[in-house]
Amino acid sequence: MVSSFDLQKVLYTPHSKSTLIFYSRKYCEYNLTVYENATKRGDCFLCGECEGKRGAVDIASCVRKWILGLGSRKSSKSLKSILYCDNCIGQNKNRSMFSMLYYTVHTTPFVESITLKFLEKGHTYMGADTVHGTITSFTKNRPVMAPSVWFTMIESSRLQPEPFVVSEMRNNDFDEFLAVQSKILPQAMNYDKGDQVVWSGMRMLLFEKGANKMTFKYSFVTNKARALKIRSTRSYVMNIVVPKAYKEHIPISTKKYEDLKKLCENGVIPTHAMRQEYLTLPHSAGKEDIIDLVETYDYEDN
Repeated sequence: MVSSFDLQKVLYTPHSKSTLIFYSRKYCEYNLTVYENATKRGDCFLCGECEGKRGAVDIASCVRKWILGLGSRKSSKSLKSILYCDNCIGQNKNRSMFSMLYYTVHTTPFVESITLKFLEKGHTYMGADTVHGTITSFTKNRPVMAPSVWFTMIESSRLQPEPFVVSEMRNNDFDEFLAVQSKILPQAMNYDKGDQVVWSGMRMLLFEKGANKMTFKYSFVTNKARALKIRSTRSYVMNIVVPKAYKEHIPISTKKYEDLKKLCENGVIPTHAMRQEYLTLPHSAGKEDIIDLVETYDYEDN
């Protein structure tokens, strides 16, 4: 199965052309999309900023949830998956992601192998981006007044060959692979004649069940693949307990909460049910407002 995955630009809520909303701080929704090339199926893993973030452990958890979900859909007993993504170091190209893939191959019965390939910098347009374009086009002139409405909007944005599949990611869905990555893939690892592995320079990685090694390439121009032996055997990996990334909800800033509360009080947020989605959000005065960082955080290909 050949697929691609990417994180969509932040979905702001409420989303409308109202001037009052334009000058207000807004709640952030994150959408990690996995697109299957053969079936044209698009899986969207959606979470609000109080449930998760956009870091390495969050992306890895969404990809892992998609892989595990294939077990109920795939008829054969073995899966060989090829995944394409961009070169974003903070989200995709890191040891947390690699550790998750190695862990998943050795602990999931129906997964035979997983290959992760990084597209050429500047040429990272892929199937997952077509899903994001469809969602953006569909919601451009449609108001989205509450976070829960994004689920319906995304599902409705495409009808053929089938609607996008939307899954909600909650706090307890995110695994902290950052805490166990040193047990699976140590920071300093050598291959061949003692050369140290350069994680950021990798272009392709292959993980196979039953093999305590990682095959990788630094370039697609030459066909030379390097094999890196890993001390973490299958029995050792299966005994690793991966902790949860978040023990409680992540609060938003008090300033953002006050802006959202004001929109509710002014009647911009129309219904009582929608208002309750904002008024029940956890908030903290010491929390930095994520909306000021959201555009600079999008560091794809850097």
